Amino acid sequence: MLTVNSPLRLINSLVPSKGSTNQYSVHCWRSDQGISAASSDNTDTLGVIHAPVLDKTYAAAEGLGASRHQHGLTETIRVALTPAAGEVVRVVGSRSHYSADIEDYLSRFPKHELIAVGSSLKFCLVAEGSAHLYPRFGPTMLWDTGAGHVIAKVAGAHIEYQGIANPAYHRENLKNPNFLVSAL
Repeated sequence: MLTVNSPLRLINSLVPSKGSTNQYSVHCWRSDQGISAASSDNTDTLGVIHAPVLDKTYAAAEGLGASRHQHGLTETIRVALTPAAGEVVRVVGSRSHYSADIEDYLSRFPKHELIAVGSSLKFCLVAEGSAHLYPRFGPTMLWDTGAGHVIAKVAGAHIEYQGIANPAYHRENLKNPNFLVSAL
């Protein structure tokens, strides 16, 4: 199954608003369901995120690795190393969905830097090593996270969805619970 993000979401992110930086993205991913009825291997195998204004494209495929393409150059990307004790933990979060839950979560890290970013690029910043964490406390839908999930996972990130042991993208409920993308 190949899925492309919702056109309405794309149009909504193009409409200028307070603090808008045009950090929208177009993304798609491919998921392969298990080969047989006995298989529970529902895996997300390919993800691509393109940010036209930034001229960046992130791509990943299981078994092939993750990369960033910008200004004609393609580089392999990997999550950042865990910061040493006392070093700054870089956390990426939404510009438009900041909440008390995020504030509470950040209190765990005496030294942290919050990087506000729009769209699915938050997954990419963890994947490329520019951020260590992306906590999301609030609603997202499957099509918002599929490509980013694959890119971050292939780049070495750990992704945990609250209340879902296997966050396979073949499920009836398309709404995601809270989640954490982590390089730690």
